[in-house]
Amino acid sequence: MPTCPYLSSGRAFLAPMSTSKEGVAEVWINIGFNVKGEQKYPPYSPKLSPICTEKQYYDFIAAIQQFFDENAMDGKTSSGSRFLCCVTMGVCFIPWMYVMMKEKSLYKALDRVVQDMTSGWKTEKPRLKECKIYGKTKDPPEENAAFDFDGYMCLSTDGRASLWPPAGCNIILTADDAGGRFRHQWMASGELRRIDKGYDSSDSSKST
Repeated sequence: MPTCPYLSSGRAFLAPMSTSKEGVAEVWINIGFNVKGEQKYPPYSPKLSPICTEKQYYDFIAAIQQFFDENAMDGKTSSGSRFLCCVTMGVCFIPWMYVMMKEKSLYKALDRVVQDMTSGWKTEKPRLKECKIYGKTKDPPEENAAFDFDGYMCLSTDGRASLWPPAGCNIILTADDAGGRFRHQWMASGELRRIDKGYDSSDSSKST
């Protein structure tokens, strides 16, 4: 099942119903990866209005962007350390441990920024979730798939498998979904599309 790790970057997803607590909707904002230049930020959507205002959101995104501009990891150092550990069968694990500790410190600092910038929002305490790989969901898609602002699923590059959670750094917000109102409003505006726009959004013939 070929997948591209950047399919989710710069998108916000309504998490699958099957993974959410009853009465609570989760919005996963995927901003890409912790390496320099590998971040993308989704624009604001009125679908987020039960959680925050447009100004609050863009102030939040600006703070996150500044954080990564100043603190993102060097891609060569990160990948090189992991490769060295693999080819030496773990013998040379000190560089790998260094990268792991640096990542842990980075996300701890990022969490402080997130908590500070979302103070006053209508959400439970936001959570950070870094996913190294995608997971594959089960059918039916209505319960087990995630949909972005535009109604696109998070899918594999061949468009055949629904994926969750999305690879990369995710900031998880919550919204009151009593009676399913938040989920209904998210899903109601526009046609739901099985094809992933990161794969091929221009081919409307593949939409359902």
